[in-house]
Amino acid sequence: ALIEPVYFRNRHKKLVVEENLSSSVSGPSSAQNSLTTLVSPSFQSGGENYEFNKEPTSAIKKQSRFLDIQDRPSLMLSPISDYANSPLLPLETSVKPLHHLVPNLNRCVYIAKQNTKNNLDGLTSDEAASIHLYTMEWDESNQSLYSQLNRALRAVERETLIPYFSYLKLFLTALYKLPSIRATVWRGVKTHINSSYRSGMRIVWWGISSCTSSVSMLESETFLGKTGIRTLFSIECFNGKRINPYTYYKTEDEILLLPGSYFEVVSELDAGRDLHIIHMREITPPFPLIEPPFGLPATEINLTSPNGTIRGKSDTSTATNASSSSNLNKAKQPVRRISVSKHSKLSQSFKD
Repeated sequence: ALIEPVYFRNRHKKLVVEENLSSSVSGPSSAQNSLTTLVSPSFQSGGENYEFNKEPTSAIKKQSRFLDIQDRPSLMLSPISDYANSPLLPLETSVKPLHHLVPNLNRCVYIAKQNTKNNLDGLTSDEAASIHLYTMEWDESNQSLYSQLNRALRAVERETLIPYFSYLKLFLTALYKLPSIRATVWRGVKTHINSSYRSGMRIVWWGISSCTSSVSMLESETFLGKTGIRTLFSIECFNGKRINPYTYYKTEDEILLLPGSYFEVVSELDAGRDLHIIHMREITPPFPLIEPPFGLPATEINLTSPNGTIRGKSDTSTATNASSSSNLNKAKQPVRRISVSKHSKLSQSFKD
């Protein structure tokens, strides 16, 4: 059975979830929405009364990974490296340097290990649990592991990432083992950031990008909804990593884009009623923006280039064995192109 995380609060106090929305990619937060909910029921532990919310990942909180876009740094950062020199450790050990940064890690690691022990499918138990842990929500979204890790990945000072090296080694080892998929994926944000995404621009997303293959999911009030200021991203990717078997939320069809993913802005559309749609295409960067994990046989590294070849550590090798040939055939599947007319039909669904 799926174990739900339990978030504690002193009896009769309120759980406040705050979502900060930035007005620009690098500027301070200009809008703040708060959701206040009472938590219940209660129980006693250590002489103190507590109550807990059995479903802490409510609408406002569940959306965060898919809407975490606006904090892209304005500078071109140095590539993500050095983490690969860390040893491959058990999950419990790999997160020890993070205990002063991320609260309640031991509890969440236990939950992640329990929820993935029967869903390995080629990964080790620690690798599978590292993905599950990444998708979990803390009682305050900005304390979640994914939130703090992505802030470190986007930081100009690369030293900020050092405490995450051991976890990042385990987590990216797991992702690199998963097959890469070519697909059109979606994510969005409840603000206008189209001025930073003009046609022809080339963009790096340094964080790990949570996307979905289901645009209808983003129509939900849980995510973008159909009213208010919104920017929707349509992304043609060739290195997406589908993590459904390992994620905490099985219904979201989550596809991760690796840190250091490189894109070209194909088009932008003002769809009216405060909805903007930005169409981007993943392309190969001028040089590697992230170092792959060490210690993986070339046949276990599943990355593809735009022309469909499988790339190992050298980024140029072509698969020769049977399993790699299978991945190659998958990689050659055509990407669904999104035209302006298609965007127009799509925008109508967000406004209806």
